[in-house]
Amino acid sequence: MALIPIQVQANIFTARRQLKRLIDAVGFSEVEVAELELVVSELGQNLLKHALDGALLVQELPWGGVQIAAIDRGPGIVELGGVLADHNSTAGSMGCGLGAVRRFSDDLWLHSTPEGTVVVSRRHRRPPPRLRVGLAGRPMPGESESGDGWWMVSEGGRHSVLVVDSLGHGSMAAESTREALRVFCERPWAPEEAMFEAMHGALRRLRGAAVTLVRLDRNQQTLTHTGVGNVEVRIHPSPERAIIPRAGVVGYGTLPPIRTTTTDWSPATTVAIFTDGIKRKCRLDGYTTLPPMVAAPLLLGRSARRNDDATAVIISGAP
Repeated sequence: MALIPIQVQANIFTARRQLKRLIDAVGFSEVEVAELELVVSELGQNLLKHALDGALLVQELPWGGVQIAAIDRGPGIVELGGVLADHNSTAGSMGCGLGAVRRFSDDLWLHSTPEGTVVVSRRHRRPPPRLRVGLAGRPMPGESESGDGWWMVSEGGRHSVLVVDSLGHGSMAAESTREALRVFCERPWAPEEAMFEAMHGALRRLRGAAVTLVRLDRNQQTLTHTGVGNVEVRIHPSPERAIIPRAGVVGYGTLPPIRTTTTDWSPATTVAIFTDGIKRKCRLDGYTTLPPMVAAPLLLGRSARRNDDATAVIISGAP
Protein backbone atom coordinates (compact mmCIF):
# COMPACT_ATOMS: atom_id res chain seq x y z
CA MET A 1 0.00 0.00 0.00
CA ALA A 2 1.15 3.55 -0.65
CA LEU A 3 -0.25 7.04 -0.12
CA ILE A 4 1.53 9.58 -2.31
CA PRO A 5 0.92 13.30 -1.66
CA ILE A 6 0.50 15.06 -5.01
CA GLN A 7 2.29 18.41 -4.82
CA VAL A 8 4.42 18.44 -7.98
CA GLN A 9 4.43 16.59 -11.31
CA ALA A 10 7.12 14.20 -10.10
CA ASN A 11 4.74 12.85 -7.44
CA ILE A 12 2.46 11.52 -10.21
CA PHE A 13 5.40 9.63 -11.73
CA THR A 14 6.10 8.19 -8.26
CA ALA A 15 2.50 6.99 -8.06
CA ARG A 16 2.79 5.36 -11.49
CA ARG A 17 5.97 3.53 -10.41
CA GLN A 18 4.20 2.32 -7.27
CA LEU A 19 1.29 1.10 -9.38
CA LYS A 20 3.66 -0.73 -11.73
CA ARG A 21 5.37 -2.56 -8.86
CA LEU A 22 2.02 -3.60 -7.47
CA ILE A 23 0.34 -4.77 -10.67
CA ASP A 24 3.37 -6.72 -11.92
CA ALA A 25 2.41 -9.36 -9.34
CA VAL A 26 -1.31 -9.24 -10.12
CA GLY A 27 -1.09 -10.31 -13.76
CA PHE A 28 -2.65 -7.53 -15.85
CA SER A 29 -1.98 -7.40 -19.59
CA GLU A 30 0.13 -4.65 -21.17
CA VAL A 31 -3.02 -2.92 -22.40
CA GLU A 32 -4.59 -3.05 -18.93
CA VAL A 33 -1.39 -1.69 -17.38
CA ALA A 34 -1.43 1.25 -19.80
CA GLU A 35 -5.08 1.95 -18.95
CA LEU A 36 -4.37 1.86 -15.22
CA GLU A 37 -1.40 4.20 -15.66
CA LEU A 38 -3.74 6.60 -17.42
CA VAL A 39 -6.13 6.42 -14.46
CA VAL A 40 -3.27 7.39 -12.12
CA SER A 41 -2.20 10.22 -14.43
CA GLU A 42 -5.69 11.71 -14.79
CA LEU A 43 -6.51 11.51 -11.09
CA GLY A 44 -3.08 12.92 -10.24
CA GLN A 45 -3.45 15.84 -12.63
CA ASN A 46 -6.87 16.66 -11.18
CA LEU A 47 -5.34 16.80 -7.71
CA LEU A 48 -2.39 18.86 -8.86
CA LYS A 49 -4.48 21.45 -10.69
CA HIS A 50 -7.59 21.75 -8.53
CA ALA A 51 -7.28 20.23 -5.05
CA LEU A 52 -6.00 21.14 -1.62
CA ASP A 53 -3.79 18.56 0.13
CA GLY A 54 -4.39 15.96 -2.59
CA ALA A 55 -2.99 12.43 -2.43
CA LEU A 56 -3.18 9.18 -4.41
CA LEU A 57 -3.71 5.87 -2.65
CA VAL A 58 -2.63 2.71 -4.51
CA GLN A 59 -3.48 -0.71 -3.05
CA GLU A 60 -3.83 -4.35 -3.99
CA LEU A 61 -7.24 -6.00 -3.67
CA PRO A 62 -7.23 -9.37 -1.87
CA TRP A 63 -9.50 -11.03 -4.44
CA GLY A 64 -7.10 -10.01 -7.23
CA GLY A 65 -6.96 -6.51 -8.60
CA VAL A 66 -5.99 -2.97 -7.76
CA GLN A 67 -7.57 0.10 -6.16
CA ILE A 68 -6.55 3.65 -7.05
CA ALA A 69 -8.08 6.38 -4.92
CA ALA A 70 -7.72 10.16 -5.04
CA ILE A 71 -8.33 12.05 -1.78
CA ASP A 72 -8.29 15.79 -1.13
CA ARG A 73 -9.53 18.47 1.28
CA GLY A 74 -11.49 20.63 -1.15
CA PRO A 75 -12.81 22.74 -2.74
CA GLY A 76 -15.12 20.03 -4.12
CA ILE A 77 -16.70 19.40 -7.52
CA VAL A 78 -19.83 21.38 -8.37
CA GLU A 79 -21.05 19.49 -11.46
CA LEU A 80 -20.44 15.81 -10.79
CA GLY A 81 -22.26 14.65 -13.91
CA GLY A 82 -20.25 16.93 -16.16
CA VAL A 83 -16.83 15.83 -14.97
CA LEU A 84 -17.63 12.19 -15.77
CA ALA A 85 -18.28 12.98 -19.44
CA ASP A 86 -15.62 11.82 -21.88
CA HIS A 87 -13.05 14.44 -22.95
CA ASN A 88 -13.94 16.78 -20.09
CA SER A 89 -10.30 16.86 -19.06
CA THR A 90 -8.08 18.68 -16.65
CA ALA A 91 -5.86 21.33 -18.22
CA GLY A 92 -2.41 19.90 -18.79
CA SER A 93 -3.54 16.26 -18.52
CA MET A 94 -3.62 13.61 -21.24
CA GLY A 95 -6.96 14.98 -22.45
CA CYS A 96 -9.08 12.02 -21.43
CA GLY A 97 -10.68 13.24 -18.18
CA LEU A 98 -12.68 11.36 -15.58
CA GLY A 99 -14.82 9.88 -18.34
CA ALA A 100 -11.82 7.78 -19.34
CA VAL A 101 -11.15 6.93 -15.68
CA ARG A 102 -14.70 5.59 -15.55
CA ARG A 103 -14.26 3.57 -18.78
CA PHE A 104 -10.99 2.04 -17.58
CA SER A 105 -12.45 1.07 -14.17
CA ASP A 106 -14.54 -1.99 -13.40
CA ASP A 107 -16.01 0.02 -10.51
CA LEU A 108 -15.88 3.75 -9.86
CA TRP A 109 -17.18 5.79 -6.91
CA LEU A 110 -17.09 9.56 -6.53
CA HIS A 111 -18.08 11.61 -3.48
CA SER A 112 -17.57 15.36 -3.26
CA THR A 113 -18.38 18.16 -0.81
CA PRO A 114 -16.73 21.56 -0.25
CA GLU A 115 -14.64 19.84 2.45
CA GLY A 116 -13.11 17.38 0.00
CA THR A 117 -13.47 14.81 -2.76
CA VAL A 118 -12.84 11.06 -2.92
CA VAL A 119 -12.60 9.19 -6.22
CA VAL A 120 -12.12 5.41 -6.01
CA SER A 121 -11.29 3.33 -9.09
CA ARG A 122 -11.03 -0.47 -9.02
CA ARG A 123 -9.91 -2.98 -11.61
CA HIS A 124 -10.51 -6.66 -10.86
CA ARG A 125 -8.78 -9.84 -12.00
CA ARG A 126 -11.38 -12.03 -10.29
CA PRO A 127 -14.96 -11.30 -9.20
CA PRO A 128 -15.11 -9.33 -5.93
CA PRO A 129 -16.90 -10.79 -2.87
CA ARG A 130 -20.63 -10.35 -2.42
CA LEU A 131 -20.01 -7.64 0.14
CA ARG A 132 -19.30 -3.94 -0.10
CA VAL A 133 -15.73 -3.67 1.14
CA GLY A 134 -13.91 -0.38 1.62
CA LEU A 135 -10.20 -0.31 2.36
CA ALA A 136 -7.59 2.36 2.87
CA GLY A 137 -4.15 2.28 4.44
CA ARG A 138 -0.83 4.04 4.37
CA PRO A 139 2.56 3.97 6.08
CA MET A 140 3.53 6.58 8.63
CA PRO A 141 4.67 9.70 6.74
CA GLY A 142 8.36 9.34 5.96
CA GLU A 143 8.27 5.53 5.76
CA SER A 144 8.13 3.55 2.51
CA GLU A 145 6.52 0.45 4.06
CA SER A 146 3.65 0.04 6.48
CA GLY A 147 3.55 -2.13 9.58
CA ASP A 148 -0.22 -2.40 9.09
CA GLY A 149 -1.77 -4.97 6.80
CA TRP A 150 -4.98 -6.80 6.08
CA TRP A 151 -6.35 -9.61 3.96
CA MET A 152 -9.71 -11.20 3.24
CA VAL A 153 -10.77 -14.65 2.07
CA SER A 154 -14.32 -15.42 0.95
CA GLU A 155 -15.98 -18.80 0.51
CA GLY A 156 -19.66 -18.99 -0.33
CA GLY A 157 -21.46 -16.79 2.16
CA ARG A 158 -18.51 -16.75 4.60
CA HIS A 159 -15.83 -14.05 4.81
CA SER A 160 -12.69 -14.17 6.95
CA VAL A 161 -10.92 -10.83 7.51
CA LEU A 162 -7.58 -10.30 9.27
CA VAL A 163 -6.15 -6.90 10.24
CA VAL A 164 -2.60 -6.68 11.63
CA ASP A 165 -0.68 -3.81 13.26
CA SER A 166 2.91 -4.81 14.00
CA LEU A 167 4.94 -3.01 16.65
CA GLY A 168 6.85 0.01 15.37
CA HIS A 169 7.13 1.19 11.79
CA GLY A 170 9.10 0.64 8.61
CA SER A 171 10.53 -2.47 6.99
CA MET A 172 10.88 -4.61 10.14
CA ALA A 173 7.26 -4.01 11.12
CA ALA A 174 6.19 -4.70 7.53
CA GLU A 175 8.05 -8.02 7.57
CA SER A 176 6.27 -9.05 10.76
CA THR A 177 2.89 -8.17 9.24
CA ARG A 178 3.62 -10.14 6.07
CA GLU A 179 4.42 -13.18 8.21
CA ALA A 180 1.13 -12.89 10.11
CA LEU A 181 -0.76 -12.61 6.82
CA ARG A 182 1.10 -15.65 5.46
CA VAL A 183 -0.09 -17.74 8.40
CA PHE A 184 -3.63 -16.51 7.86
CA CYS A 185 -3.64 -17.23 4.11
CA GLU A 186 -2.39 -20.78 4.64
CA ARG A 187 -5.40 -21.66 6.82
CA PRO A 188 -7.96 -18.83 6.71
CA TRP A 189 -10.68 -21.04 8.22
CA ALA A 190 -8.56 -22.62 10.97
CA PRO A 191 -10.03 -22.56 14.49
CA GLU A 192 -9.34 -19.17 16.06
CA GLU A 193 -7.19 -20.46 18.89
CA ALA A 194 -5.04 -22.54 16.54
CA MET A 195 -4.57 -19.60 14.17
CA PHE A 196 -3.47 -17.20 16.91
CA GLU A 197 -1.10 -19.78 18.39
CA ALA A 198 0.46 -20.31 14.93
CA MET A 199 0.91 -16.55 14.47
CA HIS A 200 2.35 -16.23 17.97
CA GLY A 201 5.01 -18.80 17.15
CA ALA A 202 5.77 -17.34 13.73
CA LEU A 203 6.19 -13.78 15.03
CA ARG A 204 8.47 -14.63 17.95
CA ARG A 205 11.56 -14.21 15.77
CA LEU A 206 10.22 -10.89 14.44
CA ARG A 207 8.24 -8.09 16.00
CA GLY A 208 5.01 -8.75 17.79
CA ALA A 209 1.69 -7.44 16.54
CA ALA A 210 -1.86 -6.52 17.42
CA VAL A 211 -4.12 -8.86 15.46
CA THR A 212 -7.88 -8.94 14.93
CA LEU A 213 -9.80 -11.66 13.09
CA VAL A 214 -13.40 -11.02 12.03
CA ARG A 215 -15.53 -13.69 10.36
CA LEU A 216 -18.85 -12.80 8.76
CA ASP A 217 -21.38 -15.49 7.87
CA ARG A 218 -24.09 -14.21 5.56
CA ASN A 219 -26.12 -17.42 5.84
CA GLN A 220 -26.07 -17.57 9.64
CA GLN A 221 -26.09 -13.75 9.91
CA THR A 222 -23.37 -13.79 12.54
CA LEU A 223 -20.13 -11.92 13.22
CA THR A 224 -17.36 -13.74 15.05
CA HIS A 225 -14.51 -11.69 16.55
CA THR A 226 -11.15 -12.72 17.97
CA GLY A 227 -8.57 -10.09 18.85
CA VAL A 228 -5.35 -9.51 20.75
CA GLY A 229 -4.02 -5.94 20.95
CA ASN A 230 -5.43 -2.60 19.93
CA VAL A 231 -7.02 -3.18 16.52
CA GLU A 232 -10.53 -1.88 17.04
CA VAL A 233 -13.82 -3.22 15.67
CA ARG A 234 -16.97 -1.10 15.66
CA ILE A 235 -20.48 -2.06 14.63
CA HIS A 236 -23.04 0.43 13.35
CA PRO A 237 -25.93 1.47 13.29
CA SER A 238 -26.77 3.27 16.47
CA PRO A 239 -26.08 2.64 19.19
CA GLU A 240 -22.57 2.38 17.79
CA ARG A 241 -20.69 -0.24 19.76
CA ALA A 242 -17.11 -1.46 19.91
CA ILE A 243 -15.88 -5.02 20.40
CA ILE A 244 -13.03 -4.98 22.91
CA PRO A 245 -10.01 -7.23 22.10
CA ARG A 246 -7.83 -8.95 24.70
CA ALA A 247 -4.84 -6.98 25.94
CA GLY A 248 -1.51 -8.39 24.76
CA VAL A 249 0.81 -8.79 21.81
CA VAL A 250 0.86 -11.70 19.37
CA GLY A 251 4.46 -12.91 19.05
CA TYR A 252 5.77 -11.37 22.28
CA GLY A 253 5.69 -12.70 25.83
CA THR A 254 2.84 -15.03 26.75
CA LEU A 255 -0.14 -15.19 24.42
CA PRO A 256 -3.25 -14.35 26.48
CA PRO A 257 -6.13 -16.84 26.52
CA ILE A 258 -7.93 -16.52 23.19
CA ARG A 259 -11.49 -15.25 23.53
CA THR A 260 -13.92 -15.47 20.61
CA THR A 261 -17.24 -13.63 20.70
CA THR A 262 -20.18 -14.08 18.35
CA THR A 263 -22.85 -11.45 17.72
CA ASP A 264 -25.71 -10.93 15.30
CA TRP A 265 -24.81 -9.42 11.95
CA SER A 266 -27.07 -8.50 9.06
CA PRO A 267 -26.25 -7.15 5.60
CA ALA A 268 -27.61 -3.75 6.72
CA THR A 269 -24.97 -3.55 9.47
CA THR A 270 -21.69 -1.75 8.89
CA VAL A 271 -18.51 -3.18 10.42
CA ALA A 272 -15.42 -0.98 10.72
CA ILE A 273 -12.00 -2.41 11.61
CA PHE A 274 -9.10 -0.02 12.10
CA THR A 275 -5.66 0.16 13.64
CA ASP A 276 -4.62 2.70 16.26
CA GLY A 277 -3.27 4.93 13.50
CA ILE A 278 -6.90 6.09 13.19
CA LYS A 279 -7.92 8.50 15.95
CA ARG A 280 -10.03 6.74 18.56
CA LYS A 281 -12.39 9.69 19.01
CA CYS A 282 -13.71 9.46 15.45
CA ARG A 283 -17.32 8.37 15.03
CA LEU A 284 -18.81 6.43 12.15
CA ASP A 285 -22.07 8.34 11.93
CA GLY A 286 -20.87 10.54 9.09
CA TYR A 287 -19.46 7.60 7.13
CA THR A 288 -22.05 4.82 7.26
CA THR A 289 -24.43 6.64 4.90
CA LEU A 290 -21.69 6.49 2.25
CA PRO A 291 -20.59 3.43 0.25
CA PRO A 292 -17.81 1.71 2.27
CA MET A 293 -15.53 2.02 -0.77
CA VAL A 294 -15.69 5.82 -0.32
CA ALA A 295 -15.98 5.85 3.48
CA ALA A 296 -12.67 4.05 4.17
CA PRO A 297 -10.43 6.48 2.20
CA LEU A 298 -12.41 9.40 3.64
CA LEU A 299 -11.89 8.12 7.19
CA LEU A 300 -8.19 7.66 6.51
CA GLY A 301 -7.86 11.17 5.06
CA ARG A 302 -9.68 12.86 7.94
CA SER A 303 -8.72 10.82 11.01
CA ALA A 304 -5.29 9.25 10.46
CA ARG A 305 -2.58 10.18 12.95
CA ARG A 306 0.62 11.54 11.44
CA ASN A 307 2.89 9.61 13.82
CA ASP A 308 1.72 6.10 12.95
CA ASP A 309 0.79 3.70 10.18
CA ALA A 310 -2.95 3.70 9.59
CA THR A 311 -5.47 1.23 8.13
CA ALA A 312 -9.26 1.24 7.90
CA VAL A 313 -11.49 -1.54 6.56
CA ILE A 314 -15.24 -0.90 6.34
CA ILE A 315 -17.64 -3.67 5.34
CA SER A 316 -21.35 -3.75 4.65
CA GLY A 317 -23.51 -6.43 3.09
CA ALA A 318 -26.15 -3.95 1.90
CA PRO A 319 -26.39 -3.43 -1.88
